[in-house]
Amino acid sequence: MFIVFAIIAVSQYLEPKPFEILIFPIAIVLLVLLILYWVKLDYSISNQGVKYRFRPFVKEKFIPAEEISAIHSIQISPLKEFGGWGYRFGRLGKAYTTGGKCILHIKPHSGKALNLTVANTNDFLTFASLHKLPFTVSGEHPL
Repeated sequence: MFIVFAIIAVSQYLEPKPFEILIFPIAIVLLVLLILYWVKLDYSISNQGVKYRFRPFVKEKFIPAEEISAIHSIQISPLKEFGGWGYRFGRLGKAYTTGGKCILHIKPHSGKALNLTVANTNDFLTFASLHKLPFTVSGEHPL
């Protein structure tokens, strides 16, 4: 970022040439594309609990199974429920949405709910039925 600001400061004192005018917009576009490439939601669910990471912004976090009362698999519209994609807040609680229309609504015994985007809720429900998870799992909307 310092380099971008330095380029802007220097270019204001020099007579702009056609290429110098394009440096700032090109740098911004490249920076946005780089961030979009790196953004990824990783999560895993096991008998011990739920582990998730929203890189590069959130370090790995863990919710122990003892703190989870239920996980609901829900079809939603990220734009309507949370106002878009990324790290968001909505009526369902905090959300990490990266695309798609399926989320896991993780409801703790106390505190606010967490929502994670999943590619396919059917895969999650199949996994949950095969493994005896120590919390309630359903495909129904919690509200």
